[in-house]
Amino acid sequence: YLPKLRGPPETNKIKFNKLYEMWKETHFLTIGKSKQQSYNTAYKRCSDLYFKNIDEIKLNDMQKLVDNCPGAYYPKQDIKVLLNNVMRYGVMNEYCKVNYAQYIKLPPLEKSKKTAFSDDEIKNIWKVYNNGNSFAGYILIMIYTGMRYGEIAIIKKDDIHINERYILGGIKTDAGKNRIIPINEKIYPLICRLYDASNNRLIKFDSYSKFKKQWDAD
Repeated sequence: YLPKLRGPPETNKIKFNKLYEMWKETHFLTIGKSKQQSYNTAYKRCSDLYFKNIDEIKLNDMQKLVDNCPGAYYPKQDIKVLLNNVMRYGVMNEYCKVNYAQYIKLPPLEKSKKTAFSDDEIKNIWKVYNNGNSFAGYILIMIYTGMRYGEIAIIKKDDIHINERYILGGIKTDAGKNRIIPINEKIYPLICRLYDASNNRLIKFDSYSKFKKQWDAD
């Protein structure tokens, strides 16, 4: 009975779940596994749209999904990004005329409160490093240079100018890229050791998850 209830097929009609699979087939080839996981999680939260014709999905339907999604900003943002990609793909392939997903409103992003290391904590990290924990050295470099993991992870040996005592690095914005980061005298010996031991990258972690796992362990 299902084919009868669904009615005769229409060449220009397609359900959301089918369009998602079409879009996913090519788009997932261009992104990493973590991004794929974000899309898969967001897709599971779009179950109310699975069997709706793509050209019948309105802004209100999508906004309701985002509003009812548990969590604060980022889970809702993931849904919007997914819907925007799928709907845009639908417009490009003439399954719908308008990409309403671009008009979805997100809640305000609350600024996270970050607490700097205290002097006593920094002294303890130095103590751990001097006792032979090389991982603590990475944390000290981040403290004295202001670099995040994403920045320090891409520093290559060629970016480190030992004699001139600076590192060329930074990401995020145009102003932040390729900026000169002075090497503080306290970490200069530490940088020299890493520089001499390095073949290419300054640090030996190839993913944030591995870095975070080591951080939690230490």
